[in-house]
Amino acid sequence: MNEQEGWIGDDCSGLSNVITGTLLEDFLKGKEVPLLNRTSDGGNTWNTFALPAPTVFPSNLTSPALDPNVSLYCGIKQMDKISQMAFILQWGCKEADPGVSAKVLYAYLTPDGGQTWHSWLSTGNESFTNPNTGWRLFAPGDGQPNSLQQTTDGGLTWRTIKAVAWQTAQFDFVSEQVGWAIVSDTMSFALIHTVDGGNTWTEIKPVIAP
Repeated sequence: MNEQEGWIGDDCSGLSNVITGTLLEDFLKGKEVPLLNRTSDGGNTWNTFALPAPTVFPSNLTSPALDPNVSLYCGIKQMDKISQMAFILQWGCKEADPGVSAKVLYAYLTPDGGQTWHSWLSTGNESFTNPNTGWRLFAPGDGQPNSLQQTTDGGLTWRTIKAVAWQTAQFDFVSEQVGWAIVSDTMSFALIHTVDGGNTWTEIKPVIAP
């Protein structure tokens, strides 16, 4: 955040062979939380900082068919600075057994340097220009088109801008109106550009100079 204050995230999701995970049953009761390490002296000392436990869970974790004794391994996947005081991180959990469908990804956002946090089930492609305004590609489920969505309250609520044929998207907005994205469908990738906050997009095609 500055020359003295900073954060590092922990990730133990790949250490299922050496550590004990968190039982799914305990995870749903709030017994697993994201852990950060925080310094206020330029990295000379670090203190553990626990974020609030998530309170919303996807259906794949709450299904009665899923064994409550499945072990989850969690960690910080990514951290991105939004402003001098705001940043967003991705925290995900997964099972050690690849044959079990028990995965989840959360976004955690702080607008005030870590004093307060809020979280939501993440799509993994959220992009913010400031602590309030962001975009994401949301997949509602089988048989329904994906949606380009925007938030103006820091991820607490999202509104659909339009249905899109994109299967994946990586966004980079430089203002609340101007942004770029690399998107893909089942056949190809494209670089696209918007100047109206995502309502309309223009494909940018490479041109080879003669």
